[in-house]
Amino acid sequence: MIGCEGKNYVFNLTCILVILFDNLKFERILTKGSKTNAEDGIENIKKYVEFANRNNLKIKIMPGGGVTKYNYMKFVEYANCTEVHGTKIV
Repeated sequence: MIGCEGKNYVFNLTCILVILFDNLKFERILTKGSKTNAEDGIENIKKYVEFANRNNLKIKIMPGGGVTKYNYMKFVEYANCTEVHGTKIV
């Protein structure tokens, strides 16, 4: 599987879903990174973004669930997200 070599089973499943949704022309995936909130899942979100970029996928990984005007830049700067979803972050 492209880009998923050496990863654990759960992440391999995520890779498959990211590729599937990209092939189905989904524009974005809203995710908490498989954690209770996006901030706790930021490491996974970063991996998803890196996977999509490394494989030249068009789909965007968009963190959501606990994203605020106080923490959204963590996702932009650390995880390289180009879109975030939150309430009252503008």
